[in-house]
Parts: sequence; C-alpha cells; structure tokens
Amino acid sequence: MATMLSTIANGGTYIKPRVVKQIVDSQTKEVTDIEVVKKDRVISEQTAKNMLSMMETVVAEGTR
Repeated sequence: MATMLSTIANGGTYIKPRVVKQIVDSQTKEVTDIEVVKKDRVISEQTAKNMLSMMETVVAEGTR
C-alpha cells in the first residue's frame, strides 16, 4: 500500500523502497549514502495527478 501511494506521489514513477538513507561509521565518521533507485513509470503522470487529486478531495471533504 505504501509503495502504491509513493508511486502516485512521485508522478507515476516507481522508486524502490529503502529503509536506510545513509550509513555513518562510528569510528571514522565516514558517511556512505544509499542511493535512490528509480525504476519504470508504472502509471501515467496524468493518472497519478488524477489519483492524487481524488485522495486530497476525500481528505478535505470526506466521502458521501
């Protein structure tokens, strides 16, 4: 569910989930960033915009 929502928020592009943003070595203080991996567009940008608009409307106005 979270992946679906993040794909809509990212304009229809699937981004591989990651748990860790970076790793910091406690002794040397060296920082290793974990890259963001963008994958394919899984829904059109227009569809993502429409879905986002519908979700915002439900939050603002509720359902009938």
